[in-house]
Amino acid sequence: MKKFYENSEYNCLTRKTAESLAEKEPYYYFDHKFHENPEFKDLTRKAAERLTKTDFYNYFYRKFHENPEYNDITKKAAEQLAVNYPYHYFDHKLHENSEYKDITRKAAERLVDNNSYSYFEFKLHENTEYRDVTRKAAERLIKNNSYSYFKHRLHENTEYKDITIKAAEQLAEYDLNLFFKLGLHKVPEYKKFCINALRNL
Repeated sequence: MKKFYENSEYNCLTRKTAESLAEKEPYYYFDHKFHENPEFKDLTRKAAERLTKTDFYNYFYRKFHENPEYNDITKKAAEQLAVNYPYHYFDHKLHENSEYKDITRKAAERLVDNNSYSYFEFKLHENTEYRDVTRKAAERLIKNNSYSYFKHRLHENTEYKDITIKAAEQLAEYDLNLFFKLGLHKVPEYKKFCINALRNL
């Protein structure tokens, strides 16, 4: 059975319904596929703009950022996403847009605060412009996941010597098996961590 707004006899009513949803409930505007109607192009843009204010996460989920006609709207939404959902900012590959350089840095800084593990999974530490951000991320990673610190070879950075010692000590306490697996027991400076961990077994 057709919904009333799919019936051509109700074109006028359908337009009013679409206008109302675009303004007040943009999520449902798209959920009911009004954006597929070429005659509603103006309403669809309005609904997209509203969506960036009420549910910007859904804006990207529905891939409106891939529409070049919405570039101006997308940038505003990207700024919101960078601050509130930095993981999804990178997951949607917005950092690949060279015009978003400043926004991407903000997103990287926020990601360190929210999810330092993902900071390295997205390989942001390979960006030399983020050296200060990366050090902060490395320090946080030690507290939350010392194994990943070594997994991403951060211990090979000579500038991190002081925090690498902390990471080794943490890993010895957390998982002595991984400590040995990584060969950290062979490092003279870390020998004491191994001995202490063995005593506590």
